[in-house]
Amino acid sequence: MFAGDTSYRPWEDKIIPYYAEEKIKSSLLLASHHGSDSFFERTKDYYTSHLRKIKPDMTFISVGDNSYGLPDKKAIELYTKYSNGSDKGNKLFRTDTHGNISFKLKGNGSWNVNHDQA
Repeated sequence: MFAGDTSYRPWEDKIIPYYAEEKIKSSLLLASHHGSDSFFERTKDYYTSHLRKIKPDMTFISVGDNSYGLPDKKAIELYTKYSNGSDKGNKLFRTDTHGNISFKLKGNGSWNVNHDQA
């Protein structure tokens, strides 16, 4: 699932109410907007219904040096909490700490992830 730059609002108002769970679920999730907390709304009760329906095994954050403080600490916490983990237990990869990340999707529905750094 590629979340692009979406905030929580389209998920809450337009996607989750109108799409069946099997259309939303995805094993791999590319985090929205370089790991910004706008995907969750900035209140004490963060919106997570979309993440609970996506049910990713792993979440990936594409981010590098920036002056915005991304990825956001709360977003990292929520992505980690709601990602199930791969068969190796990995829940979150970030390009700023893991380097280049590549995926190999297999015909049987499984996948492999490789990255530059450990």
